[in-house]
Amino acid sequence: MSSNNHSEQPDFDVVGRHVIDLGHQVMRCTNIPQVEQNKEMLNDIRQLMQGARELRSEMQKLRKSLDEVREAVDLDYNSLARSLNSNADNPSSAVQPLKNLTTHQMVDIPRTRRDVASLTDAQVERHLTALGQSPLGNTAERKKQLMRYLGLPMVG
Repeated sequence: MSSNNHSEQPDFDVVGRHVIDLGHQVMRCTNIPQVEQNKEMLNDIRQLMQGARELRSEMQKLRKSLDEVREAVDLDYNSLARSLNSNADNPSSAVQPLKNLTTHQMVDIPRTRRDVASLTDAQVERHLTALGQSPLGNTAERKKQLMRYLGLPMVG
């Protein structure tokens, strides 16, 4: 019996017909509800991903707009504080703090003009840096720089 099996040759016409029939059966798999549902789910996932991309883009635009509004509010705040500080012409006059325009944080500065005048060079440098300014010159020049930035009048 085993010698018989070895002598038989495959019928390629039969194999070809079976391969064609198998192809037709595979094509019919798309008619199975689960396969159709998977295609619908894949389409839904693609739509969700597109929606997420659009939402991300809208969020980036909104964030940019909010940043612009925050910067404008900070600029207005600093302008108002400088305007108030322009009246601080005696040593006990209150000094209004300003915001750093990069971090949007309120910068803790000395409370009175006298306190500003008594700052050490290191303190002046720290306050200028906290306000987003680059300290320039010697101690006296840096103090003037800080006072100008705060909007304090130069009194003799």
